Amino acid sequence: MRRALALVVMVVVGGCGRLDFDPTSRTSDGGIDAAPTDTPGGANPLHRYRLAGDYTDDFGGPDLVPLGGTVATNGYTFAQNQGLRLTGGMPPTVYTVLFDFDFETDEGFYTYGLALQFVIVQSQTFATSADLFTPNVLRKVAITRDPAKIVQGYVDGNPQISFTDDADVAALAGTIANFFIDDTATGMGEASAGLVRSITIWDRALTPAEIAAQ
Repeated sequence: MRRALALVVMVVVGGCGRLDFDPTSRTSDGGIDAAPTDTPGGANPLHRYRLAGDYTDDFGGPDLVPLGGTVATNGYTFAQNQGLRLTGGMPPTVYTVLFDFDFETDEGFYTYGLALQFVIVQSQTFATSADLFTPNVLRKVAITRDPAKIVQGYVDGNPQISFTDDADVAALAGTIANFFIDDTATGMGEASAGLVRSITIWDRALTPAEIAAQ
């Protein structure tokens, strides 16, 4: 079963799962210390949503808007298609988005079973990794799109899928990004409940070394 990670206008990002990733400083009781001025690896983000009790951006950008879930100190918990919406915060063609999340259990970025997958052409062309995910295990998943239209997907800092986006299916057609919500082409049926600890966005494509350092 394919599961949507995030619907970014024309891009759907999906996934399951966590290893050692946490882009914030957490206290021993699970709370959040003051926001660091940078992320590991020296890669300054455009937006960082730590979801530690609120929906604000560490860098003063637009707030995330909840679509039915609840936020606490350990992140945003959501049921099927109760993800998050961001208006006016996503770069249109060159970007990196990194998630720290797990799931409980059409063109765009998904998990397919235990694999990472990008649906390049609906029902025809797919970029799919090997099986990578374990239900209820928090992981970091990232997607990048560079100026040469190369799209890459990473799990826990390791590159897993890549393709050249000549048809611009991973370019954003509008200003609204919906995360952890499926698209209407599948009747919004490819979604799942879960927990997201953070969402970080850059206005450039991070290098593999920078992704690995997050």
